[in-house]
Amino acid sequence: MAALAIAVLIRRFESRILPQLFIVIMLWVLADLSFYFVRGRPPIEHKRFHLPQYEAGHPGLLLGELPYANQVHHDVKTKEGDTIYQADYTIDEHFRRLTPGHDSTADKHALFFGCSVCFGQWMSDDSTLAARFQEQAQGFNAYNYSFPGWGTGQMVARLESFDLRAQVPEAEGLGVYVFIWPHINRAVGDMHTYCGWGHQHPYYELIDGVAVRNKRFKDGRPLTSTFYELAWRSNIIRYSKVNFPLSFNEDHLKLHVAMVLKAKQEYLRQFPKGRFVVLWAQDWPSPKHEALQHRYVTMLHEAGIDFIDGRRPLLMDNRYALKDDAHPTALAYDDMAKMLIHGLDSLGWRTDAHR
Repeated sequence: MAALAIAVLIRRFESRILPQLFIVIMLWVLADLSFYFVRGRPPIEHKRFHLPQYEAGHPGLLLGELPYANQVHHDVKTKEGDTIYQADYTIDEHFRRLTPGHDSTADKHALFFGCSVCFGQWMSDDSTLAARFQEQAQGFNAYNYSFPGWGTGQMVARLESFDLRAQVPEAEGLGVYVFIWPHINRAVGDMHTYCGWGHQHPYYELIDGVAVRNKRFKDGRPLTSTFYELAWRSNIIRYSKVNFPLSFNEDHLKLHVAMVLKAKQEYLRQFPKGRFVVLWAQDWPSPKHEALQHRYVTMLHEAGIDFIDGRRPLLMDNRYALKDDAHPTALAYDDMAKMLIHGLDSLGWRTDAHR
C-alpha cells in the first residue's frame, strides 16, 4: 500500500525525490524479505504495545507490570523441554517479595529496590539478598521492593507516589538500590527494553537537571516509541542486533544519576532517620562501557550518593552465577550481603552484623 501511494504521488507531482524514495523503500522491502529467510523464517510477531487497564489507584498504573498480591507465584525455566530451574515466590499485600524471619523486636528497616537480581529470581524466599542481609545484620527487617524486569524508574515511582511509612513500621534504617549496568538501558527506555517488556514502565525526563516523570514510555514519548515499534519489526534490524539509541553517553548517565538522586531524596523525605546507598550488584562488567562505568561512579559521588561495589567478576562461575541463566546463586547473595555490610561499616554505618 505504501509503495502504491508513492507511485500515485510520483505520477501526480512528477517529483525527482519521490522516485528515488520509492526505489529506496522497495530495496529495503526486498532486503528485509531476504533477511527474513536468512533468519530461518521465524514466526511473524504481532505484538501489541497496548497499555493495560487498571482500576483507579492500582499501583500498576505507576509501576507497570506487577505480581499478584497475597499469592505464591511458581516460576519455571526450561531448556529444550527440560526444567532447569523452578522456584516459588511469596508476594505480600504490598506487592513485595516476602522476606522470611520478620522480627517484631527489630528497630531498623532495610528496603531493597531493583530488578530480578535484587528480587532473587530462581531462588527461594530465604535465599535472596534481602533475606541474607537480614540474617547477617542484627536488628534489621528487610523488605524486598523489586521485581524481574524492573529498573530505576519503579524505585523512583514507588518512593514519590506511595507512602511507604504505612508499610514499614521501623522509622530508622536503610534504603538500598541494587544496581546493575542494564538499568541504564531501562532508564533510557532503549528499543530492546521497550519492545521486549518495558513499554508500560515509568518514563522520566531530565529537565533542568531534575528527573521528572512523564507518563510511561508508551504515551510519554509517542514518536520515539512508535519508531521503536516499527524498527523492531524489521528483519534487518533483528538480524543485525541493532539497538536504539546506538550508543550511550554522559547525558544518559546524567538522567540515571538524577533518577537515583530523586529516589534518595524521596526516601529521606519519608524516612529522615534513614540512609540511602547504591549497591552495584554482581554482573558481567562490559569492557566497551568501562570508561562510562568509571564516569558513572564519579557522578554518583559528585551527587552525594553513597556507593558500594558489590561485584566480584572473577567469581562469575557456576558457584556464583546460575548456568544457562547468569542470575546470582544463593552463595553469591550471601557474598553480596557480606560485601554490603562491610561497605556500610566502611561508610560509618554500623549494622552490628553477626561476626
